[in-house]
Amino acid sequence: MTRPCPNCHGDNTRRSSTPVAEYTWRNRFYSRYRCRECQTQFWVISRKTKVAAGTLLGAIVIAVIAVLVIGIVFNSEPEPGRRRAEALQLQKA
Repeated sequence: MTRPCPNCHGDNTRRSSTPVAEYTWRNRFYSRYRCRECQTQFWVISRKTKVAAGTLLGAIVIAVIAVLVIGIVFNSEPEPGRRRAEALQLQKA
């Protein structure tokens, strides 16, 4: 997938390496690109960051669903007042 250049909007871009002296936290979450037409360097959110964010979001959704299902299963007994009403109906019959 080509990344369009934010300066000239050209599609002739490539991944660019980062010198060791410029390595910061940004390199963990972003990828550096260079436009071959205007020589502009720009940063794009890396694919690994998107995959990690999607995995984390999926894990949170699964955890929330599991908590809701467990809550429904363990709270499925009828209320105590309801049991008494059912017992009274059985005595009348």
